[in-house]
Amino acid sequence: MNSQAYQSVLASHLLSNAEFLAGDNWKYQQDNSPIHSSNSTKNWFQVNNVETLKWPAKSPDLNPIENLWGDLARRVHANGRHFTSSIELKSTIEDEWYKTDPELCQKLVSSMKTRIFEVIRRNGFYTGF
Repeated sequence: MNSQAYQSVLASHLLSNAEFLAGDNWKYQQDNSPIHSSNSTKNWFQVNNVETLKWPAKSPDLNPIENLWGDLARRVHANGRHFTSSIELKSTIEDEWYKTDPELCQKLVSSMKTRIFEVIRRNGFYTGF
């Protein structure tokens, strides 16, 4: 995927669903992948009035989607499964994605407060009150 393809996905899915899913005052979270942080994508966000969260580099422990991707990958490749074609792999990924338990998503989001405090503690910024 490149920046233009990413922006197309955002245009098709983010803009039409964000308010419904997150309410009126939402911000978009993404990591610092090159397609996410390119000048073209930054411009797309500005033109479309999408506010993004500032995100520290190399911080997958603060992003619930990283855990969801890990869960998905484990299910796709369960029992050492290999694929003979990209079509078979894509189909399996889609099947497993739609089987994702919504409770897992809620659990990952709910864990953010603990994750943030753990990162602060591990980096020596928090010693308790």
